[in-house]
Amino acid sequence: MAADSSNPAQRLAERTLELVNVPSPSGAERALAEHLSSLLSDGLEIVYSDGEAVYARPPRSGKPLVVFAGHLDTVPMQENLPGRIDGDAVIGCGSSDMKSGLAVMIELARWIAAESPALTVDPGFLFFPREELPLEQSSLPGLFAALPELDEAELVIVLEPTDNEIQAGCLGNLYARRRFSRRERPLGQALAGSQRNRTGARGVASAARGRAASTRTGGANLHRGVELDRDRGRNRRQCHS
Repeated sequence: MAADSSNPAQRLAERTLELVNVPSPSGAERALAEHLSSLLSDGLEIVYSDGEAVYARPPRSGKPLVVFAGHLDTVPMQENLPGRIDGDAVIGCGSSDMKSGLAVMIELARWIAAESPALTVDPGFLFFPREELPLEQSSLPGLFAALPELDEAELVIVLEPTDNEIQAGCLGNLYARRRFSRRERPLGQALAGSQRNRTGARGVASAARGRAASTRTGGANLHRGVELDRDRGRNRRQCHS
């Protein structure tokens, strides 16, 4: 579908629907990455493309670098493809998170390439895979290593859905692992071992009760919170004679 409407809202809706209809569940973003490269190659430099991630920009001019970033992957499809436009909404897998944001990035990049407006910054556009997967499968450490230019960014704008609110001051996540262990015991000592179970349960409960805290730094409200991501339990049976 060609997003050629003169109405900006309609053009963005059409572009979003176009992206929705290129399925890209986590780990299968190659087709969408190739499609984006074709959309951005006219007038922009494809600085990096490895089949999964794309970084494109106009030539640098020495001005501060501002990077627009968005992830290509979506959660698994649930009978919500192909997408459709219904009134003022685009409906389909990933339409909100975050192919609508990708559409904004694409249209902005193509406008800059076509019009060469006078800008006070150097824009860059980073599209990356596997955001919906666990941290150990993230593509970002490899991208930072392959693209030292990203470290020069004065500002990074991630176009996640925020209901048109600016959420500034994000410093990322700290992942911590809390481990509780116990030794299997003969049946006669089971009650003694249960104390360790209770210790582990109390530790998990205290993390679950973690309260959000807010501080104001440099004009931005920073919110800190604790969230349980997952637990990994090991169940081992031992026979004692």
